[in-house]
Amino acid sequence: MADLRLWELKEQMIYGSIKDFMAEIASINDVRQEMNLRQFFGCIQDMGCCALAEIEQRRIRLAKEVHNMRNETLKLGKDLKFEIKNGEYKNLSLYGKRVRLREQLESLKSDQQKKLDAKKELLEKEKEICKVLGSKPIGMAAVIPTETDLTSFRLYLAGIEAEKQEAEKKRNQLKVLWNYLDVPAKQRDEFLDRNKRYTAGTRKAIEDEIKRCEQQKSEIIASNVSDLRSQIEVLWKLCHFEEEDREAFKPFHDQTFTEDLLMLHEEELQRLHKYYETNRKLFQLAEEQDERNQELIDLEQRAESPDRYYTRRDERDENEQRIEDIQQELLNIENQLKFLVDDYETKNGGPCTRVGTKLVKALRSALPNALHVG
Repeated sequence: MADLRLWELKEQMIYGSIKDFMAEIASINDVRQEMNLRQFFGCIQDMGCCALAEIEQRRIRLAKEVHNMRNETLKLGKDLKFEIKNGEYKNLSLYGKRVRLREQLESLKSDQQKKLDAKKELLEKEKEICKVLGSKPIGMAAVIPTETDLTSFRLYLAGIEAEKQEAEKKRNQLKVLWNYLDVPAKQRDEFLDRNKRYTAGTRKAIEDEIKRCEQQKSEIIASNVSDLRSQIEVLWKLCHFEEEDREAFKPFHDQTFTEDLLMLHEEELQRLHKYYETNRKLFQLAEEQDERNQELIDLEQRAESPDRYYTRRDERDENEQRIEDIQQELLNIENQLKFLVDDYETKNGGPCTRVGTKLVKALRSALPNALHVG
């Protein structure tokens, strides 16, 4: 309304100025003034018609532009699965519609380009992974993918990527096994040359080779564990371990031969070695005491045998002398053992056991009752 009033004021001003100019150059009743006015208004009318024609052409061009932009927006919106509302431009002028459509079209084109770029990137990644796996790419059916299409394809790529990574993991696992088994480089290279990439056939061949190597590794570990168990049993005997002490090492009876089982046996053997070396003197004296006890028993049995009357006297005297010597040796051994046992119990804060009984008591009870001393 304000614009219309402004046009009216401009019109009155122009006509007023023309009337004043005409009055200055001719009489009011002059025929020339009337002719000039008619000529002027004719020019004004012509100019108005030209202006109206030009404006109409501009309106038509703008309407056509808006129509084309509207169709392009609808088509692009359909391709992008984006809903365009029909009444969205109802109350706008042609110019307002063009501005709004241009903004919306630029936004849709930007979204379209992002989706096309994402599609290109995903297809290139699929091609790369499928080449490694030796499989055929499935591609993407939609010309312009939706977010749902892109999400679905990303999930598919994640699946085949995981498949590729699992194949790489298996190949690395095989290399670790080869290193453990010290497989020659020539043999490794020949296998890898036959089984390139990660095709189904290659993955099967790697799986089979892993199984073969695992079996070979398990056999080697089983052999090593068997050797360690023999050494552990020797040390158990040397250290006078009871059955309860031996059973405490549960892995000794495990038949699943793994690197962890081998490590546990190595650690146990190391612990026993250290224990034996720390208490070597004590165990050696105990062994010596056992030997003297057995010798004493043998001599006593010989002395009580009915055949003793047929033995020469000098031999009987020699046996009796030997019994006395052994008894003295046992006294010396027991005194040394008492000292070592006391020292052991002080350092370890617990009893030194031998076959479930305190070592000193066991050593004493090992002597024949008739030959107890001290």
